[in-house]
Amino acid sequence: MRPVWLPQPVAFTDDGLVPNLGLLEAVRGQRHTIAELGNGVSRTSVIAQFAQAFPALRIGVVAPSWEKVQRLFTGLSKLFGSRVRLAPPDGDPETELVTGDIVVDLTLESLNHAFFDIVIFSHAICACRNQSLILCQNTGFLRAHMVGLIGIDEARSLAPADRDLLASWFGFSHHYLHRPDRVVRPAHVEILRARGASNLRPDSAGLALKRSGLWHCSARNERIREIALHIVRGTWDRNLPVTVPAVPRVAIATENAEHAVALGRLLPEWKLPFVARDLPSLTLPDRAFCKERTAAPNGHLTILPLYADWTGIDADVVIRADGLPPGCADLRFKFSETSSVHTGSPGRPLLLLDFDDRHHRTLRAWSDGRQREYGEWGFSPMSGGMQPALSDFLRRHPAIQVRREPSCPTPTS
Repeated sequence: MRPVWLPQPVAFTDDGLVPNLGLLEAVRGQRHTIAELGNGVSRTSVIAQFAQAFPALRIGVVAPSWEKVQRLFTGLSKLFGSRVRLAPPDGDPETELVTGDIVVDLTLESLNHAFFDIVIFSHAICACRNQSLILCQNTGFLRAHMVGLIGIDEARSLAPADRDLLASWFGFSHHYLHRPDRVVRPAHVEILRARGASNLRPDSAGLALKRSGLWHCSARNERIREIALHIVRGTWDRNLPVTVPAVPRVAIATENAEHAVALGRLLPEWKLPFVARDLPSLTLPDRAFCKERTAAPNGHLTILPLYADWTGIDADVVIRADGLPPGCADLRFKFSETSSVHTGSPGRPLLLLDFDDRHHRTLRAWSDGRQREYGEWGFSPMSGGMQPALSDFLRRHPAIQVRREPSCPTPTS
């Protein structure tokens, strides 16, 4: 049975419900889609977008537990009233769905002969793991467009096997949803040659390698200082892909507080906005130094670790000094997602500067991996049309060949 072609989404405006047109069009044009939910995005609001944009379609919602079923049912009922109902527990085969129905259940198994246009799995990875997807594979699902929802924190911690499992059911099309009061800016990456210690031992590894090759490498830290000062003073003669404001907001990202303190001693006017949990890992002199620099005069110049809360930083330029390997920190939206009410233009581009560390074979591998990761994120021209999840899957399974599916035709009036 061929899948149904969904109609054009109905335009709507609601103070509490902002449509994500990219997601709606993606679901309309293909059968399987993953929606990654940013922090602060509720599953109820995402499901409500589909119900509002496609009022004439039958929508099924699958949740992993009865508690979550009740929560979604209550939230959706407040918005759509009688359109929302629970699946009948008796499994009546004669049950038919009315146009515009929104049905919430654990598996929708009781509606074995009812046809859905869209089926949304509120916790996609749970549905894959507990095989509720298999229970849902009845005749009513053969024509449905399937959407899996997953939180961004859960998505970034998935093991490769779980990512493959998720892709086997929902495909490789991922769409990120941010809060309505946030925007994702276009990001441009510039890779710079780093200076490193020539006396670094070839057999260095682990913490010793990071301390000597990254955190306390005087040549590398001095290079970071030079670039930061050139950007702030507007004296950098490099041909940059974006225009840096006359008074830029610049942030230096480090792996931890120890490295941030080392750079802070080289940049005396920069702010170190640490919280109490950072201080126990520092020496007593470093703790006193951090407390003095928490309220530095230049609030638009910041040095802070990757794990810190970057909300409100809204930097025009981010200098990555951490040197971490790819996958250690999900930074795809940490730097580029910014407040839509910022005094500057919310769509202003982000310039991300990273370093090509060549002074140790391990650091070289980490640098190469970060550059590939930027391409997959769409942060640089090296990314092609291939979706990041698909690119990652093919890199781990080189023997698999890509089969292109035909795109969804546009209905003619």
